Amino acid sequence: MKKLLFLCFVILTNDLLSQSCINTIAGQAGSSKVVSGGNCLVKLCVSVSGSPRPKQIQFELSSPVAAAVGMCQDRSVHSLPFDCGNGGAAQFADGVYCHTFTLAGACPSTTSGAVRGYTNGSGGGGGLCNTVTYSNVPLPVSLTSFDAKIEGQNAVLNWTTSEELNNKGFEIQKSIDAINFDILGFIDGSNTAKRSTEYQYIDKVFNTTSYYRLGQKDFDGSINYSRVLALVPDNESLKNVILYPNPNQGMLSLQLPANTISLIIARENGTTVLQKTINKQNLITLDVSDLSDGIYQVLFITPLERVNKKLVIVK
Repeated sequence: MKKLLFLCFVILTNDLLSQSCINTIAGQAGSSKVVSGGNCLVKLCVSVSGSPRPKQIQFELSSPVAAAVGMCQDRSVHSLPFDCGNGGAAQFADGVYCHTFTLAGACPSTTSGAVRGYTNGSGGGGGLCNTVTYSNVPLPVSLTSFDAKIEGQNAVLNWTTSEELNNKGFEIQKSIDAINFDILGFIDGSNTAKRSTEYQYIDKVFNTTSYYRLGQKDFDGSINYSRVLALVPDNESLKNVILYPNPNQGMLSLQLPANTISLIIARENGTTVLQKTINKQNLITLDVSDLSDGIYQVLFITPLERVNKKLVIVK
């Protein structure tokens, strides 16, 4: 993963009806650039206190442009227009309420938007009690690198930030299926720092593919995740694939890692002549005697790797 950070800012308040149901002191905005998939995350938050209290909060992002959403008291988020219950909707309790917009592409240098509180449960005219406005809030992309590699018996994770603001630190998380993650440890952040900061975490290597991600944690308790990195041990890596004899006259032997692999053999023009799935077999033999003389491409595929080998058939 290469870029990540979520930041707090001083914001502007536009109290349209001179009421107080959203306290702007906790207002904040932040962003991250998720390298895998190239998404930008922009988070808007407000703190509810005082009276009257809102029954619906609407989060609006105008730059970059995103569809506004409404939040009900149970923190469920809905596309607009949406009725949380109108007159019967529950009021928001004291606390901080946030929504994160996921946007395709790189984060812009600044963001603008608003968070509105409504005393009715459906938003719209007549119920507005307060608006928190974000105007040209700078959004630095701060996680400049995140990589993992195997060194001996260790998995070494390194990441670098170019700038931090209110960053409590990073949870280091690990998974064997890229779905369920366990927390390995926590490394303190630099709180607020306008400088490059390097971090490292060392873990023991498993004999199976392991997945790692960072959970960047703000002081308000919110957490946002980096992209997921995969480390493939040698016994599962396609880099160790061997096919022989080559050139071949009819019977092809394959030395494979202990993994499920998709195998494709294709002519030079791209036409597939053989395709099969190999399930965790280390050594197999294929009959290719029906292939005519020529040069073929043999493609080995797993969810994490692709390796292309050249095969020559000579009879």
